[in-house]
Amino acid sequence: MNTRIKITVGNHTMTAILENNESARALTELIGNEPYTVSGHNYGDFEKVCSLGTRIKANDTYINTKPGDIVLYQGNKICFYYDTNSWEFTMLGHVEDLSDAEIRAILSASDTKITMEVIN
Repeated sequence: MNTRIKITVGNHTMTAILENNESARALTELIGNEPYTVSGHNYGDFEKVCSLGTRIKANDTYINTKPGDIVLYQGNKICFYYDTNSWEFTMLGHVEDLSDAEIRAILSASDTKITMEVIN
């Protein structure tokens, strides 16, 4: 079973299921047992970009993102997508049980803190 994380953006909470890969496991280790908070800013009207403050192993492949995708960029940034993009990224996971419109409404708001917690 893949690991899930709780993602809090402002007053909104989302759940994401992580990929079963080395990079997602490294993210889980980075988050640890305590909430892990990063600062997010919007980029290109399609993603919220956050510096992880450290590097984790990347396994980049060319992918087409969709709303709800969570990717590792350059080994030290986590991006939460609310629209589409194509580039070489490492897929980390995907937000569950929200529509594209709900994801966009939550993530496209102004720059904000994003908190991640491992929930299983």
